[in-house]
Amino acid sequence: MDGLPVHPNGKSRTQQQSDPHQEDTNVHVEATTQVKQDSLRHQVAEHEQYQCAIIQAFDVTCAGFLSKQQCQEEIPRGPQSHMEATHIFPFFPNNFNKNLISSPESKDPVCTWDMLKAWTMIDIKNIAGSEINTAANCIYMTINEHITFGKLELYLEEYSETPNKYKAHRIPEGLTLGNGQVSTDVIFCDSAESGFDPPDPDLIRVHAAFAKVLHLCGAAEYVESIEMLKKLGVCIQMGAQMLECS
Repeated sequence: MDGLPVHPNGKSRTQQQSDPHQEDTNVHVEATTQVKQDSLRHQVAEHEQYQCAIIQAFDVTCAGFLSKQQCQEEIPRGPQSHMEATHIFPFFPNNFNKNLISSPESKDPVCTWDMLKAWTMIDIKNIAGSEINTAANCIYMTINEHITFGKLELYLEEYSETPNKYKAHRIPEGLTLGNGQVSTDVIFCDSAESGFDPPDPDLIRVHAAFAKVLHLCGAAEYVESIEMLKKLGVCIQMGAQMLECS
């Protein structure tokens, strides 16, 4: 499927400002261009052969392109979905493109990672380093998997005896992935086989650790309750009572 377009209209759903304002307390924001974003998405898509790494759904945009080219035989059988090149460590908690602020795949990771940064003094820039905008920090996923992964409600647990092999889990326990399973094996090709770097095992390992700790301590549920109260317009009136009970 060489030469496939990144997106028929040349746009990528995940966009960051090229020169964002950055407060001292904010997680690092790396300037990027549309060309870089499209190139990265193409690399990650090629690595996974345009299939979700988690549930193996095929990229619906790619399927449409192949159909127009009379190449239906290259479309795998099974479900199709819209895809995202999902950053293991996100760019911009507290630094939104105003046009994306209502997007769940942008807003939910912002809340989760900004909370972790504030409570644990995590420096995302130091963890991801120069790899933050590379294929080593990205996984190709459906939009739904992207959202749950960003909220740390989906994580990958490595098989220590097999490189680039993981077990995908949902949090809380009992919730299912987009394919209806509670867990599934995920295998990434190495660079020699695919021509592109697989996701960095260290970044996946840290993401999984954060997911487990965050939900074991109940922090995610607490923040979600605050956000819900804000939407209901009663956060200010009831905030003191919630803090007294926490």
